[in-house]
Amino acid sequence: AEAGLTRINVSLDTICRETFAELTRRDKLDAVLKGIDGAAEAGLWPIKINAVLMPGLNDDQAPELLRWALAGGYQLRFIEQMPLDADNRWTREGTITAAEIREKLSAEYVLGSVSEARGDSPAQLWEVYPLGTALDEAGFPTDGTESLGRVGIIASVTESFCNACTRTRLTADGKIRSCLFSDTETDLMQLLRSGADDKQLAMRWREGMWFKPRAHGKEDADFDIEEFAKASRSMSAIGG
Repeated sequence: AEAGLTRINVSLDTICRETFAELTRRDKLDAVLKGIDGAAEAGLWPIKINAVLMPGLNDDQAPELLRWALAGGYQLRFIEQMPLDADNRWTREGTITAAEIREKLSAEYVLGSVSEARGDSPAQLWEVYPLGTALDEAGFPTDGTESLGRVGIIASVTESFCNACTRTRLTADGKIRSCLFSDTETDLMQLLRSGADDKQLAMRWREGMWFKPRAHGKEDADFDIEEFAKASRSMSAIGG
């Protein structure tokens, strides 16, 4: 925060100690939660929590995770699992879909519409209301019930938003990726180390974005939106 950082995203798939240890191979949940609280105390805001639900591991913990996020004022985002795992074990059949996530959350909450347009945001946002809240046809409370907060769902697989995506990623090793599944990268590290100025960096970045794939790393106009190009790197190697 003292160096100028203003906001952070934290990957946290569970607040159950046993599940956390199984997923991460480390019993470090308390340290992560303490770090999140410390970030809030340091004034970093908003703090977004990214969570992926996986069958048989944490897919029954969605309401619990949302309850924790609402209590802390954190912005929870559930993300459909994509084929970016280092082990290449991803399957479409094993993906907890956005529809299934909404169904799981509906066991304890009512999800309603937000008033603003989504725009190019990867997350579809929902207002969270207490169980039993009645909504009108547009998804707003009929009796003025106040929202408990919001939750987002990033449905990269089953409800793709590729046609509206304006995202770019600077990887941990100084490369620009116009799509997570792109097989090409634009090197900014070499340019930075050569003493290039901001205008040259911006131009190189812009040139890289001209080659943004149509969707999921693919260029074909008639491909299945749930198909992905084979990722050249796993998410853990992309970073950024």
